[in-house]
Amino acid sequence: MQPATILSEIKYRFSTSSGKGGQHVNKVNTKVLACWSVLASKGLTEEEKTLLLANLKKEISALGEICITSQRTRSQLKNKQDTQEKLLDLIQKGLVVPKKRKKTKIPKAIKDEIKRKKRLKASLKESRKKIQPPYSDD
Repeated sequence: MQPATILSEIKYRFSTSSGKGGQHVNKVNTKVLACWSVLASKGLTEEEKTLLLANLKKEISALGEICITSQRTRSQLKNKQDTQEKLLDLIQKGLVVPKKRKKTKIPKAIKDEIKRKKRLKASLKESRKKIQPPYSDD
């Protein structure tokens, strides 16, 4: 992964932010929407792209883009930097290869203990049954 190349490929859109700021909020475009195309990126290898597409299914749109917004601050520049950090963190997390799960066997001693408890429970329930008299013709 080449962060400098990825940062140069980001397309930014700006809009008015909601929240605090009074009249300033309605005048200045401080909200930042950063979109980055995974498929068109030159900063990733093909293996990294397939890994990202697999790991970040929910974050990637139908067009193959990751879009992140930020409106934390009243500064457009700080919000732009915030989206860059968020995007790089997301890519970093998406490139982590998950460990394969090792199947574990249940030890024989535990299986035997489970069977013993089952037998004990069965005998307890059997002892609770009412004994019916044998059928008579009278």
